[in-house]
Amino acid sequence: MGSGVFIAHYLNDRSSLEFQGPLLDGGPEFYGFLWFFFELLGDAPDHRLSVGQLKAIAHQCFSTPERVKAFIISALEAGLFKREGEWIWCDELDRRFGHALNAMPFRKRKEQARIMDSVKRGNEKEYPADFEDFWAAYPRREGKVKAYEQFMINLKNGCSAQKMMQSARNYAKARAGEDMQYTLMPSTFLGPSQRWKEYIASSRQAIAVAEKPKEEHCPVCGALLPVSTASSCLKCWFPLSDAKSKEKVEAYKREYEKPFVSVDPNSLMEMIRQKMKNQGKVIVNHG
Repeated sequence: MGSGVFIAHYLNDRSSLEFQGPLLDGGPEFYGFLWFFFELLGDAPDHRLSVGQLKAIAHQCFSTPERVKAFIISALEAGLFKREGEWIWCDELDRRFGHALNAMPFRKRKEQARIMDSVKRGNEKEYPADFEDFWAAYPRREGKVKAYEQFMINLKNGCSAQKMMQSARNYAKARAGEDMQYTLMPSTFLGPSQRWKEYIASSRQAIAVAEKPKEEHCPVCGALLPVSTASSCLKCWFPLSDAKSKEKVEAYKREYEKPFVSVDPNSLMEMIRQKMKNQGKVIVNHG
């Protein structure tokens, strides 16, 4: 079984108007793509994917770039996905990632929901002073609402606003003069991976930590790996936990360079059987 963040899958998802768009356009194939995308978006920095990653995404979906592109268009037309430039995201997925809010006692949950609704309407005065101090100190000021959500979740979990503030100052010193593209988004900095805790120490130590991953490249496709919470390469989707294994790197290279598989269920099942056989596992055929 996999591990990581749980994403709610409601029993009536298929009856949602937004979900029905891809389901009507592509049947179970597109519905399966949707959940593949939820996993990929959830693992990507700030839950956004580039439409330029069609080849890598198609491999993950056992399909072709043409079919994946058709699915993305369907999801955009249904209002399930949003797009800005080359980036796509899903507001519904972002909402489900806010599950920590639903775990709060009802009174606190109601109060927090009121604050977030006000903030999303643009009422900047609703941000508390300690968050505004953090925001002013942080070197990359993008995605303020998401950053505030993570800030409040951390406070509810017992984290110190003063320490988050100090880590923002140290991180700003560590990133001074560096390319903003490789500076963590504030929501990522404060998010589930808790990267901010790496920068509570002195700014000198923070600089050493910040410089470590700056020039790392994917061993499969050579893409630059920016600082992020992603566990896979954002171009070819190679799992970075396997980067030190030469055998796994070479095997993935061969797999990545193969022609795309057909979406025919029989050929897909045969390919899965062969992979499981090579791994010494047995598939029981219930058909």
